[in-house]
Amino acid sequence: MAHLDPAAPRAPAQQVTAAGMAAAVQAQLAGQRVLMAAAVGSRMKQLDAPGSDVDMRVVSLDVKDARAAAWSEVRDGVEYEYLAWGAERFLDLLKGSNAEAVDSLMSPLQLAAAGAEAGFVAGCRALLRRTLCLRQYAAALLSNCTKNWKTYSRNAEVVNHRHYLYVLAPILGLRCLLEDGQLPPPSFNERLCRTVCDPDLHETIMALVYEKRDGQSRWLRIPRIDAFIVHELEALKAQVAAIPPRPLADEEAREYDALATRRFDGPAPPASQ
Repeated sequence: MAHLDPAAPRAPAQQVTAAGMAAAVQAQLAGQRVLMAAAVGSRMKQLDAPGSDVDMRVVSLDVKDARAAAWSEVRDGVEYEYLAWGAERFLDLLKGSNAEAVDSLMSPLQLAAAGAEAGFVAGCRALLRRTLCLRQYAAALLSNCTKNWKTYSRNAEVVNHRHYLYVLAPILGLRCLLEDGQLPPPSFNERLCRTVCDPDLHETIMALVYEKRDGQSRWLRIPRIDAFIVHELEALKAQVAAIPPRPLADEEAREYDALATRRFDGPAPPASQ
């Protein structure tokens, strides 16, 4: 596997995570031509507590199956959960503005390959910024928060407070996207500060964030947040539907296809490297 250099982190807590990511990926994927590895989920959103698991997304030239490979390991007391795409599959997902692939690519907890594969992440990001279909991406976020609300909260007598955050994170991301016309920031706090002006609601949501970071799991319904979620889900349906479609041009599709082979099609290195 090519040497992986952690991208410059944005907060001290991320420095430890980036170092752990580098060690974990190098140990798990030694000998593979890894183009990208990124942490998503609570780590990316800065909602992680001590000991939170690390959701890793990997792109490798040596994953050939059209489906993603998935596995997990416990390392230094922390569970790492991996999902690995082949390069062609990952690029196909980006063509469709798939939210999981886009978030992986844009994660601030990013490990980009060095050496011959170093241009892959930069090339994908530059192309995505030109070709992203905001409507497709927004629809995926809306589907995500609607599913989470239905699964965790809607009909329950009590709600685990961290489950509220699983619904609020995509809702606030959608509000940022609709206001700015671009991808939302990964940080939950930044999304919250940019979209929630009501000081009482802001304080109520921040209390959930502090609980999550402290590793607490209280089970209570919060009527103020229930009402906010129901209102937002209903309003967002119409707003997302009103985003104009943005079809991918044939030439843009060919640019994505070229990224799978240009500069990245050499033989796999020996396993000892």
